[in-house]
Amino acid sequence: MPPDASHGALPSPSFDTEALAISSLRHAIESRHGCAARFAESVVVWELLKGEIVEERTVYAFDLSGHPETTVAYAWRSATDLQSTIVLRQGDIVGPDDAVRAVILARR
Repeated sequence: MPPDASHGALPSPSFDTEALAISSLRHAIESRHGCAARFAESVVVWELLKGEIVEERTVYAFDLSGHPETTVAYAWRSATDLQSTIVLRQGDIVGPDDAVRAVILARR
């Protein structure tokens, strides 16, 4: 429950959705990459097309422990796809914006 909620109050629906997303993505990272993942932060990333926002998504950053190549993973789920997208921080991918951009370019 959020720290500012009064005793006996139900958490807000956004809190439940956020906690579920984090837990689900953490599990997906740990399953696919065989390492421990700890939630670090969430960042809103906007996808632009000709200067217009076409999609807004929340990207979750996880600190990794035991991965042989990196210490950070970025993960999200799109509104239309139930699959998790996981991108590791390595090479030119140094932040959540880079992770989203790499996936968009790979799909073209």
